[in-house]
Amino acid sequence: MLVTNVQVLRFVAAALVIVAHSIDLASPGAGLSNALQDFGAVGVDIFFVISGFIITRAGFLGGHRRDPRDFAIGRIVRVVPLYYLLTVPWIISGFRSGSIEMTSLLTTLTFWPAIGGETVSPVLWLGWTLSFEMLFYAAASLVLLVNRPWIVVVLAVAYFASWIAREVTSDPAFMFLGNPIILEFLMGVGIAHVTKSTPAAVARPLIVLAAAWFIVTIIVGYGGIHQSILTTTGTLSLQRALVWGVPAALLVWGSAIDRPWTSSSTVGSLVWLGGASYSMYLIHPLFLRGLDVVLSTVSMSLPWPVLVVIGTGGSIVVGALTYSLVEQPLMRLFKPKKKAPGAQSVPADAR
Repeated sequence: MLVTNVQVLRFVAAALVIVAHSIDLASPGAGLSNALQDFGAVGVDIFFVISGFIITRAGFLGGHRRDPRDFAIGRIVRVVPLYYLLTVPWIISGFRSGSIEMTSLLTTLTFWPAIGGETVSPVLWLGWTLSFEMLFYAAASLVLLVNRPWIVVVLAVAYFASWIAREVTSDPAFMFLGNPIILEFLMGVGIAHVTKSTPAAVARPLIVLAAAWFIVTIIVGYGGIHQSILTTTGTLSLQRALVWGVPAALLVWGSAIDRPWTSSSTVGSLVWLGGASYSMYLIHPLFLRGLDVVLSTVSMSLPWPVLVVIGTGGSIVVGALTYSLVEQPLMRLFKPKKKAPGAQSVPADAR
């Protein structure tokens, strides 16, 4: 069972991204500063740290190591079917408008963003985060498969060698493989290893420090680190990992060792919404596009706070419905059959 607060934090991270994109829908009417308008993109950084934490905790700690085959299949089933399905409307739209590119299709299908000598965005643009997720899952699967300490050293050397090659050659493949944003996953890995030995008394100070850090970035600004293209190409990814990744790690660390934030009457709902965060993340651009089309069709202009509330609230509701009606059935459909009696049991994968 995952730490309750971290599961709730997954919902918070998804909501932050949704709010940012809802504000984009209302812009420029929102009249907000750039730093405040785009701050919700930090939800991605929180997600990356949580991913490193969850995968390490579920796959390597707790007195067991996951079977590499089960782990890899579980990650694929968790990520791929829903992503492919919710990309279809964007592919259809792209073909109808003539804007679809084969390189984007290839990136979508393979999760490999370095095609044709350039960094390519997937058809559903926010899928760029999944390329890094799948890269991290592949590395974790390799560690489980080899099951020797030296493989971690090999992967670390390969990562930093790719980092150097990225600086020297500017090759898109190395921009991906040696991207500094991967440090956020590694922060989560480190947190998973130290949570049990961290005194509970430092939980709240860590969370307060993270919140103060985030507030300072809003006040003084954070440049263009929120722009995905500047992360995928590695242009500002190191700055992002330092400016947003570090406080995100402090937040996850404090959350993982803190006592439950909510009462028992609400914790179940918030944990469930945390489980639905992936559906919310993938479906909200489609909902916001539909909302924009409807408002344009009826020539209706809403005050920006109302538009942001409708965009955010509607995206959360549609995401929750997608989780219940689409994602969970898909996972049941593609879930591998249970091993025969007597086979080694494998803990359920965390979501």
